[in-house]
Amino acid sequence: MRGAWVFVGAIAVGCGGPPAARTTPPTISAPAPDIAFVVDDYAAAREQARAAHKPLFVEAWARWCHSCLSLRAFVLRDPALRPLAERFVWLSLDTERPTNAPFLAKFATESWPTLWVVDATTETPILKWQRTATAGELKLMLEDAAQVVANGYVDGDAGAASVRGDRAVAAGDAIAAVKEYRLAMASAAPDWPRRPRVVDALEQELVATKDWFGCVDLAMAELPDMAPGTPRADVAVTALECARSVPKWSSKRQEVAPLVAIIRRMALDPNHPILADDRSSLFQALVGYYKAEGDAAAAKQMARAWSSFLDEVAAHASSTTARVVFDDHRLEAYVELGEPERALPMLQASERELPDEASPPSLLARAYVALQKWGDALAAIDRALAHEYGPHKLRAYDTKSEILFAKGDKPRAKKTLEEAIAFGEKLALTGPYARLLVDLKQRAARL
Repeated sequence: MRGAWVFVGAIAVGCGGPPAARTTPPTISAPAPDIAFVVDDYAAAREQARAAHKPLFVEAWARWCHSCLSLRAFVLRDPALRPLAERFVWLSLDTERPTNAPFLAKFATESWPTLWVVDATTETPILKWQRTATAGELKLMLEDAAQVVANGYVDGDAGAASVRGDRAVAAGDAIAAVKEYRLAMASAAPDWPRRPRVVDALEQELVATKDWFGCVDLAMAELPDMAPGTPRADVAVTALECARSVPKWSSKRQEVAPLVAIIRRMALDPNHPILADDRSSLFQALVGYYKAEGDAAAAKQMARAWSSFLDEVAAHASSTTARVVFDDHRLEAYVELGEPERALPMLQASERELPDEASPPSLLARAYVALQKWGDALAAIDRALAHEYGPHKLRAYDTKSEILFAKGDKPRAKKTLEEAIAFGEKLALTGPYARLLVDLKQRAARL
């Protein structure tokens, strides 16, 4: 599933340059000890891949993205990927770093994490995967991508169509991707092992084309027979969002209840083979649904189950790196329960253990906002700003401005927005960050 940066409450919603001589803290810098990653150097990695006649795997991530941290802590370190270590050149790119702008200019990355496979010789993207996956699921995708780079195809008509669909996604052509993925499914046997991934990919492209009806229809046709795994969870949650996007008069609205039941079963099934962070996203979707429907009791009941699940997985985490994956969602679950104070000890511990990271104090600011402790919130977001160094710094400025506004200090709120705008105008912003800058300018003009 995709990562997100969500400010709890009424403050904000979302996912000059970096501090001098700042280095990447070793605690979360190496995605996988068994795989040699090139870090933040696309040109060098591409040259290495081209010289070795290997495809280039690129992990485009961000330090604030909990799904990215989950992928790094639980997937890229998995022994299942070891057989692929010599088949690719592996590159890890922190998308917040200005030095990685040339890659982002060529390969549009607007959600996190985004995983790429690139033909290093032609610089052609073979695969663009904008979600997470288990190690086994990622292994199958990468094996197919390596075959495409080596031979230009994956066996069979269905495989060939899926490859064309992947290329269309990478090129940003959602309409062509929908056509090719549908052709792949029509050409494939029911037990085709790539079918779940193709269904998931098709569902995302239907969203991109705003085909809400097609999105729901696909899920209702495929979910009953889909094997347990990340694609099934992705498709169910996406279809729920699509069903709630159709007009209220449509019969598609009636299919929300079955989707909710499917998501609930997956969330409450400890044996469903998905990442813990992705299972957490199922709880998140259910809480959001019940709140939107006005069922506060069901929302609170699900939030209680959500927080219990997260507390358990965090308690069994093998390291700080693994534990902080769950900080964001644990805070959100506690806020939904009306108990944001429960987050303070864990976030304070995360800040002590990861003193160079912006996320722990950012999350602390959110917790203090929920508690209406504006002074503590302001101090925490200032600590976060001291460690932010890329486009995401705009989010921290945004949060600081809203805290000041909530305190009644409109002059400082406006000054903070103006600082954010000056910072953002120095960057080559695209996608959601470019839209955020426009929003900041509009808000500053109104203050």
